[in-house]
Amino acid sequence: MNDVVIEFRDTASGELVDVGTVKFDLDMNMLGMVMHDGSTIQRTDTLGRYRAKVEPEMGGDWMAALQFEGPRGKGQVSFSVNVKL
Repeated sequence: MNDVVIEFRDTASGELVDVGTVKFDLDMNMLGMVMHDGSTIQRTDTLGRYRAKVEPEMGGDWMAALQFEGPRGKGQVSFSVNVKL
């Protein structure tokens, strides 16, 4: 199990901000199939900081998807990660 700390900040002030519900997933496209690993998200004691627990099934190149929805609207970003086991 891996811990990933995710922070959301106001672009103008740089201060941490609450974004509501957060989702963090990993997907790996392989020939004929897609592997998917979700995560368990927990709020921390610090507003705007979240902790994701994720356990990729295998090493390699994955696409991460980070989503949020709440008082600041909703948004999504995707980025590649290289997982080493």
